[in-house]
Amino acid sequence: MADMNQSPAETALSRAMIRWSLTKSTPVAETATSWIFRVEQNGRNFAALKILKPLALEEESRGAQLMNWYGGEGAATVFDIHGNTIFMEWLDGKTLGDAVRAGHDDEGTIAIATVVANLHRPTMARPRACSRCATASRPCSTPMSASGPTPRAISMPGPAA
Repeated sequence: MADMNQSPAETALSRAMIRWSLTKSTPVAETATSWIFRVEQNGRNFAALKILKPLALEEESRGAQLMNWYGGEGAATVFDIHGNTIFMEWLDGKTLGDAVRAGHDDEGTIAIATVVANLHRPTMARPRACSRCATASRPCSTPMSASGPTPRAISMPGPAA
C-alpha cells in the first residue's frame, strides 16, 4: 500500500515501478501536463514514464493513444498505458525546445518537419484514414478505439519525442 504522505505523482510512480518491474527512476521534467521520469527495466533498458496531471489527462491520453497507434513509426513506441501513466520508449538527444532556445530555429524546424513527414508516411501497418472520414486530410473528430484507431490531434510528448 502507498505511503499516506506520498504525493499523487509519487504514488503513481511507485505503482508504475511495481507494475512494469522497473528498478530505478530519475526525474527528468515536470511540465504543465505531466511528470516525466527516465526509468530502467532490469537494470539494462531505459524507458520513459510519463505521469499525467489530472487537468491534462483527457488530452494527453488521446496523444498517447495516437502515439500507440503509430506503433513506433515516426513516434516513440508506447509500451503500455495504465490509468494516468504512460510507459514508453526512451529516446536520447536534444528536444525541439533545446534547439530553439539555443537560437537554432532552422534545426528545430527541420526536426519537426521530419517528424511530421514520418508520421504521415504511408504504411501497410495502419490505415491511411479513419473509416468514418471521407479523406485523410479532413480533421477527424471520431474518438479512437482499439478496433479502429482514429487520430484526432498530434501531441508532442516529453523527452521521448
